[in-house]
Amino acid sequence: MEGKYFEVDANDQTIVEFPDKAETCGIGPCVGVGIMNRKFKRGYLGHFLSSTTDPEILIDLALIEARKPNQLEVILVGNNPTLFQLEEDCTLEDDYFSTNEIHEYEELSALVTKEHEDWLKKMVYSKGIPRKNITLRISANPKITAYGLLVDTESGKITIKEEL
Repeated sequence: MEGKYFEVDANDQTIVEFPDKAETCGIGPCVGVGIMNRKFKRGYLGHFLSSTTDPEILIDLALIEARKPNQLEVILVGNNPTLFQLEEDCTLEDDYFSTNEIHEYEELSALVTKEHEDWLKKMVYSKGIPRKNITLRISANPKITAYGLLVDTESGKITIKEEL
């Protein structure tokens, strides 16, 4: 049986049933959540803008439907600020930010990013999902500009894609 393919845009989410697939990309400063319920062959995928939406809602929905936290695999990616590109984007002709302003912005954003990373870890670990079923790639990494996630209910896997 051929499944359907769904693309999830930023600030959106979806639930897919066997044998469907859902994919999102461009998860940079955002947070991407992929969840697989292997028992019911159901996948959940969300691409959340960190400042406006909360990935906890999707995790809670998957937990309610699963009934048992150990039935779920959860992957969180992103939370990677675009600050690393900010300095590169400022050219001599378009010198909107001074060097000091860029460094102050980087320091502030790094602090906010670390606080959000800590909150995400605490939130997902508090749900009772076994830690071996949780994958986190939510720390700032200057070598990765964004992530992608593919939730495939046919294979029962969630694939992380690194966009360099």
